[in-house]
Amino acid sequence: MYCLSCLYLIATKTMKSGDATITVNPAYDVGSGDATVAFGYDSGDTSVDVTASKDGQTITVSHQVDDDNRVAPTVALQSGDVSVEWERSLGDGNSVTTTVTPDESVDIEWSDEAWTANINLGLEGASIGGANVSIKRELNF
Repeated sequence: MYCLSCLYLIATKTMKSGDATITVNPAYDVGSGDATVAFGYDSGDTSVDVTASKDGQTITVSHQVDDDNRVAPTVALQSGDVSVEWERSLGDGNSVTTTVTPDESVDIEWSDEAWTANINLGLEGASIGGANVSIKRELNF
């Protein structure tokens, strides 16, 4: 027995253009009829990702500023909402990633070997609200 309403069709096409890589990724949910398409352009230190559906479109431009810092602003085109992500490498695969979404939140993820700490701070104007903090450790047996 097959569930056609559970079917989700995804395709990916990757192409080279000089030193850049272009990716097109359309997806279609048979059950809901929702379709999305994601376009990616990666030229080394800078990448651009555009995601579009009937409900909204976003564009993210990510730039590796130096060996340790990456900045990635995202704009939701219909609403005009903006967020900015900053990732700081701490070496040995460890990092701190901070995402600021004005009038909504400041999210911080600190990955340190097997430990990950997540902090979510509510943000309203210049006022910071209550904090939600979670800490987890990956265990391998």
